[in-house]
Amino acid sequence: MLLPVNIVRSMLLLGILVAVAAIWVGAIQPATGIALEERDGAVVARLNGDAIGPVELRQGGRSARILPIDIINDSDKFDTAATLQQFYQRQTLLAEMLRGPNASLVIAGKTYPVRAKRGVLGNPPGFWIMLIPGLVGIAVSAVVLAAEPKRLPNRLVALTGLTFPFVTAGSAIVIPRDLAVDGELYRWLMFSHEVAAVPFAILMAALFFVYPRRLASAKTVTVAVLLCFVAALAIAIGRLFEWVYPAGDGFVGMLVWLREATGGAQVEVTIVFLVLCLALAEQFRVTRGDPLARAALTWFGLSVVIGAGGFIALLTVPNLVGAPTIVDGTIGGPLLLLIYAGLTFGLLRYRLFEAKAWSFRILFAVCGTAALWLVDAALIYGLGLDQGPALGLSLILVGLGYLPARARMSALFTRRAGLRRNEMFAAVMEVVFADPAARSAQWQALLRRLFEPLEIEPRDRVMRSAEITEDGIAMLVADPAEGGALRLAYPGQGTRLFAPDDLHLIEEIATLCRQAGDALQSYERGAANERQRMAQDLHDDIGARLLSGIHVAQGPVKALLQDALRDMRTLVTGLIGENAPLSRVIADIRIETALRLEAIGIELDWPIVDGAAEYSVPYPHSKAITSAIREAVSNTMRHAGAKRLSVRIRLEGDAGVIEIADDGCGIASGTEHGTGLTGMRKRLAGIGGSLRIEPPAAGTRIVLRWPLLTGPAPSPPSKEVSYGR
Repeated sequence: MLLPVNIVRSMLLLGILVAVAAIWVGAIQPATGIALEERDGAVVARLNGDAIGPVELRQGGRSARILPIDIINDSDKFDTAATLQQFYQRQTLLAEMLRGPNASLVIAGKTYPVRAKRGVLGNPPGFWIMLIPGLVGIAVSAVVLAAEPKRLPNRLVALTGLTFPFVTAGSAIVIPRDLAVDGELYRWLMFSHEVAAVPFAILMAALFFVYPRRLASAKTVTVAVLLCFVAALAIAIGRLFEWVYPAGDGFVGMLVWLREATGGAQVEVTIVFLVLCLALAEQFRVTRGDPLARAALTWFGLSVVIGAGGFIALLTVPNLVGAPTIVDGTIGGPLLLLIYAGLTFGLLRYRLFEAKAWSFRILFAVCGTAALWLVDAALIYGLGLDQGPALGLSLILVGLGYLPARARMSALFTRRAGLRRNEMFAAVMEVVFADPAARSAQWQALLRRLFEPLEIEPRDRVMRSAEITEDGIAMLVADPAEGGALRLAYPGQGTRLFAPDDLHLIEEIATLCRQAGDALQSYERGAANERQRMAQDLHDDIGARLLSGIHVAQGPVKALLQDALRDMRTLVTGLIGENAPLSRVIADIRIETALRLEAIGIELDWPIVDGAAEYSVPYPHSKAITSAIREAVSNTMRHAGAKRLSVRIRLEGDAGVIEIADDGCGIASGTEHGTGLTGMRKRLAGIGGSLRIEPPAAGTRIVLRWPLLTGPAPSPPSKEVSYGR
């Protein structure tokens, strides 16, 4: 029986061997270092941003014009055996010339020599983009298998990981190739790609027939997978020999006929993906009512649909319908890697396959060993160091680089949800200082950050202290705003149960909330008393002096003192937290406006509005309204050159509307608004209102709108809440 650590090591070793083989094959390929592309039916070279042609390959007295067929990066684009045969023959010819002595590209008469080998570091970025996902995929699947080797879903995931390096390795060599790869090598690489890609898709589809719920028996799934494997292998062999044997001629000819009849691997993969989507939809249906299974299915299923669906939509379907692809073929590896990214997230967050903590420790240890091997090999074969110094330097580099990174990843993967002390205090303050309407939402947000439950539901029950129920699946805590309780279920996104430590934590939070609430109430009482004292002093002292001045003053000074007294009265009302009657606010600003306009000879048309006495206006509203009217009147006095100003006030349901219009010169279109209009907009927006400028036939019309309040002033919201004992 294989130990889990041996499973991980064996699978990862296989992936490394496949990757090393691909790197070696890529490294011995000749390199031109020149990007070629098709333009208007001809091949041109991209040099210094310019497209230059024609392009010709010369070697030892031979020459070959580079054709558009030579730079097609994916042989799946060819729809006939004859075209595929021509492509392979051209690849063989060009690869032979590239490997020959004194090979060169001739571009518009200028010669560019070809390097005999491009080397490991000469492999293009597309090579690594395709190759690395294969290694990551087999590593993740190895961890899944090591966690529960006997479970069918884990075995299916492991099999997908075994096929994935073969899916990516062949494509990594041929898709980003530099002009040509030997046709025979190309043919066998594509055979290995197809013989792995179709089983990969079949295994992914089979996985959703057994996970998270069993849609079919294990025997049925196993038989179906084996039959599909046989059919896929037969079709892949047909592809291998389709340009050698005619369809229907002997056994191999029957396989060629089968390939032509089915349409090949791209049709197979598309059909299997549709079956996968049907199985995924059925899994969503049967997991209704199981939040943990649904959460795991959501992440894993979404990653499969996005990864595999993106691969089919961007690469497979265009080839099937004969349309050009809009992305490079090397994007296929990262797209399929999304599947394993979703699987990894599920392992970390939802225990998709019941992976144990030691699975991650094994993976980190094996990755450290692999990193040591790779660095050691790079120093020996890349830089030419002796084995002794290379090993010592490898140990130093891995120790300084990988080990700290492993510690960080381990802490990241195994940590539980929680908050630091300063974060906890800030979160508690957000709850305590929230308005009553938002306090319950803030409390639930804090609970989500602390425990990451899959469910939070209200309960009609009075809680004096938190308690754990349902054998640790759920915990009941007090709801400070609604007066009932909240049921938290499946903590840690369903990866653990509630424990006594969680009770201690919620009690600590409740105590902190109560203390902060008490401190806030004391502060508010002190602030209210101070505002009351200030308002009383203003009223008794400054108010009395202003009133005395009004009785003895004459002319403009008397009007100025009257305005100051009205402003002081509004300020006192705001300090003590009382609402002013809307009728009084309108009357005060109406008198003030009339006096200001009369002084410069502008006629005012402002009829008295009915029904205003029914409404009360809090201080922020009255301040915003009066300031906006003052600014509008000031603009008319300073800039409009108007003879007449009219003001109309309407009460429309739950909103008040003020229209201020003059017969002046108006505001030219395109004129930027100054600070006055900008300030008016901000004040009104602060109370939920708005300002709009309408161009009448002549002059300017400004429309102000704000929300109305009825009845007396609402009392300040209480911060006294109960979080439990």
